[in-house]
Amino acid sequence: MTTVKNMPPELANQFDVRFVIWIHQYIVDILNAVGLDVTDLDSSVGTLNTEKADINHNHDDEYSPIGAATTSTKIDDFAEPDDNTDLNATVSAHGLCPKGDNDTDHFLRGDLSWETPPGGGGTGPTGAPGPTGPTGPTGPTGAGETGATGPTGPTGVTGPTGPTTAGPTGPTGPTGLTGVTGPTGPTGTTGPTGPTQAGPTGTTGPTGPTGPTGTTGPTGPTQAGPTGATGPTGATGPTGAAGGGSPNLFHAYKTSQQTLTTSYATVTDFASAPYDDSAYSFNTSTGILTINTTGVYLLGFGVLFNLGSGTRMHAFAQLQINTGGGYAEIPGMTVAGYGRTVDEGTSGACVRPIALSENDLIQMVAKDRGGDGEINSGDAAADAGTYIWAQLLEES
Repeated sequence: MTTVKNMPPELANQFDVRFVIWIHQYIVDILNAVGLDVTDLDSSVGTLNTEKADINHNHDDEYSPIGAATTSTKIDDFAEPDDNTDLNATVSAHGLCPKGDNDTDHFLRGDLSWETPPGGGGTGPTGAPGPTGPTGPTGPTGAGETGATGPTGPTGVTGPTGPTTAGPTGPTGPTGLTGVTGPTGPTGTTGPTGPTQAGPTGTTGPTGPTGPTGTTGPTGPTQAGPTGATGPTGATGPTGAAGGGSPNLFHAYKTSQQTLTTSYATVTDFASAPYDDSAYSFNTSTGILTINTTGVYLLGFGVLFNLGSGTRMHAFAQLQINTGGGYAEIPGMTVAGYGRTVDEGTSGACVRPIALSENDLIQMVAKDRGGDGEINSGDAAADAGTYIWAQLLEES
């Protein structure tokens, strides 16, 4: 037996027992929410069994107390309702009055909306529109069938041709890559040889040092030739420097080996020969020659180069003069030496006439491009090792 209380009679004729039970409980909850005591209703309604749940059973007599109970209770006795519009009146049905909008300038229109009466306060400015919401998903395509394609209409008349106007010339594109070089053509035939013309003769270089005296050849047969005519008397030469046994000759030789650098450096450490002259002053430590007498001199030097280490020597030596503004090369007084074998020497020498003044300074300098060359020492002989010499030819 299933017990059902307070079921409206009209529902018993429409639903099965299970749904009626749910409806019954829902109505009881509503009545309890509004403060209605349903105890008397339960005793007067009685019990619904499966027989009474039959859709043909008449429940009007058994459930009439429900209607009496609801109609006899004043609305003031109900509890405060929820804040919703479930029972609001509409333009098509009675119901509760819509809740006020707390605006004293509004009245309730016939369509149940709150509005400002004519002549009332003006409508405020429309607020800025809110952001557009996202587009909803596209609904499914309807089930209707696509109609048949209509016939193609006739082709319209061709319009007149518009005027042709050339557009502006576009910018020039970038230069293309240079193509690969083509193969070299065959060599042309050799042209005729141009006329030969000898260039001008170069200036005569300085006189080299006098070589050693050769051996005396055998004496030839003596035969007196005829006596020649007496020649004219030559012009009288300049008066020589005062005598006194000095040959006006200076000579100094290097006493130690000196390693060269890649830039010019002064050649030092000399010893002077015993036949110095008052026309010169020489510092054997610094290698500086000072001229004490103005005149024309014969100036010379010699160098013995040597490869001390490494694989190649390309050395240079020269005489330099300082006339008061710093040392500078004396033109034509540079020699060079070359060697590719360690401890194998090579020599160079130079001599030339030159006008010198009192207090002029002369020095010998040398260098090697690779920094592996050396200068060897000399001896008292004028033509051996490394040395410097000068001879006063004419005093001014």
